[in-house]
Amino acid sequence: MKTIIFYAALAFIITLLPFKKNEKSSEDITTLEVQVKGQFFLVEQNLFRNLTTRTSIGFKDEDRVFVVYKIRENRSNQSVKLERKIEKDTIVLYYLINKNSSRGLVYGHDRVNQFNGRIFNLDSLLLDRGIDSNNFRVLSLDLGQPAEIIQKDKYQKMERYLFKKTTTADPDSIIRHYDSQFKKFDFTFSNSLDRINDSKLVKTQIIYNGVAKQIAQSDVDIPRREMIWEMKTDKKVDKKLLAVYFKKFKTDSENLKLK
Repeated sequence: MKTIIFYAALAFIITLLPFKKNEKSSEDITTLEVQVKGQFFLVEQNLFRNLTTRTSIGFKDEDRVFVVYKIRENRSNQSVKLERKIEKDTIVLYYLINKNSSRGLVYGHDRVNQFNGRIFNLDSLLLDRGIDSNNFRVLSLDLGQPAEIIQKDKYQKMERYLFKKTTTADPDSIIRHYDSQFKKFDFTFSNSLDRINDSKLVKTQIIYNGVAKQIAQSDVDIPRREMIWEMKTDKKVDKKLLAVYFKKFKTDSENLKLK
């Protein structure tokens, strides 16, 4: 009886080992959430639109994972009214890559154990998410001297720049936020500004104040709009799951001789 109990306990411990290993390997994973938000007003349609992309980025040694959330529409015909029924749900894709490579492997959220991943191009992914270097150029522009500097604490600083509008398309102000606690992350909006400030640019707001229709010479008032690029720590992403994907990526990329 004691022998049976011993082997049962041993079997239970063995089943826990992979989870304990993943738990330990997830401790050295750091994560960011990068958001790009835009507000647009279409004068001719009198239509205000909000556009947002949200990408989580995980870092482990020299490997990176971009966690992408996409809305999927399921279209089906209703049997009674024969109307198109649209159901939306969120799918999650995991794009893994070595930081020195231009190609990586993408996995579906439910396919980690079934497939070796599909090859993707890093530049295409960054462009699709609005976090490519061309999209960030505007963040590094020389704006001259800020109208206001607020040192929030020993880590955080805010700079506010004000402008005289010459057209309704010009911004009224730009606000830059820095946080030196983010220097540890291998991701940047602006290498030049990070270097000059010995910190990390974590958020930029480009603000367009509202314009009355008489001034804008349009039929409608133009509302206030804002463009935001922001990075922040991501506490929602499952690091244990990321550890599984990192391990699988290492094996699959070696098998595929991915460079």
